[in-house]
Amino acid sequence: MSDAMQNLIVSILASGVMSSAVVRLAKELISNRLRAAIEHEYAAKLAILKAELSASQAIALEGVRADLAREQASAAVATGSLTRSHAAAQDRRLGAITELWAAVLRLRSRTPTVLSMADFLVPADYPSAVTQPNMKPYLDKLSHAELASFLSSVDNIEESRPFVGESLWSLFFAYRAFLGRLALLFLRGYEKGQMPYWHEDQGIKNLLSAVLSAEELKEYNGIHVGAVRWTKGVLEQKILVEASKVISGEASGVFTLEQARRILSIGGKLATEAGA
Repeated sequence: MSDAMQNLIVSILASGVMSSAVVRLAKELISNRLRAAIEHEYAAKLAILKAELSASQAIALEGVRADLAREQASAAVATGSLTRSHAAAQDRRLGAITELWAAVLRLRSRTPTVLSMADFLVPADYPSAVTQPNMKPYLDKLSHAELASFLSSVDNIEESRPFVGESLWSLFFAYRAFLGRLALLFLRGYEKGQMPYWHEDQGIKNLLSAVLSAEELKEYNGIHVGAVRWTKGVLEQKILVEASKVISGEASGVFTLEQARRILSIGGKLATEAGA
């Protein structure tokens, strides 16, 4: 092969290699520029999207804050109203319980003295009690007018009933009915010339069986001297315990509503008879 031919072939091969390199470089350049353009466009769109998302979040956040502020304001108004109502109701409840206990103390202090004197009698003393020197002066003072005055000394306490609850009210009613029944029995016994043994009175039995627990009733039945004082003490203690529950808001642990109604029914019959 001649030198000219060899040079031509070498030239052609070299040109092919260079062309291939140029094409490859061009492709890489175009690819890089295209990639850069896509990345720039993506970055721009991403920045816009982030800005829009941030703005939406800010708007949503402000909306949430506004809603929360409104809810907090409404809750504050409702809580304030509820607190004031609760405070007012509690004040009225405390006032009613104070009035009821004052009525208990009024009944205690105005109880006819003859009822306390009966605590010193044994069952065998009752038939002749109307003539006994230590009883007759007190029986002489007992009258229907005194009994009526004694029972009416707590008439205004009825206004406190809605605020103290039926359980506490029934205990107070039982206390009043017990003392009223005793006074009535002694007054009638004095008028007839023979004192009855009040332990055997069916009205008192019915009342105390509704108020006292089985254990308390058993203890009561075993007492013959000092039973009036014992019964008053137990009833007063029950009133105080129930009053503390009402004040603290605890559920009543003394009587169910049905038991309270039973006590009120029995006590009402005794009170009606006493007032007759």
